[in-house]
Amino acid sequence: ASLLVGALVGGAALLVAPGGPLGPRTKPNEVEARAIAAARHKLESLERAIGILPSRKKEAAGNLRRIADEAGQILAVIESDPNKFAAAEPFLNQVLTPIESLASQYAKLASRDVETAEDFLVQTE
Repeated sequence: ASLLVGALVGGAALLVAPGGPLGPRTKPNEVEARAIAAARHKLESLERAIGILPSRKKEAAGNLRRIADEAGQILAVIESDPNKFAAAEPFLNQVLTPIESLASQYAKLASRDVETAEDFLVQTE
């Protein structure tokens, strides 16, 4: 009987252990993992946009650098805290995607030195 009780207690402990089916999560689910990977990709794209900015756009580059650094810190927290995994998708869709899109467009126009784009660049800055 004590062997059966020990097996039941041991099995129950495995169920509720971190990562077990009833325990606290240690990994993101599939949707969260995809959102985290996509967010990493968006950060890399933002870094590339910063890298192609011409030297005359130092202030914009500095602003984008601060945004990229803060976004990277936020993503690191999301990745490291199982209680925050669910924030990955909203962070990707509502924060990183719009920022990366705007920064990429800005960097392309700024690096081409298109005179007609100057109004957009000034508004964006």
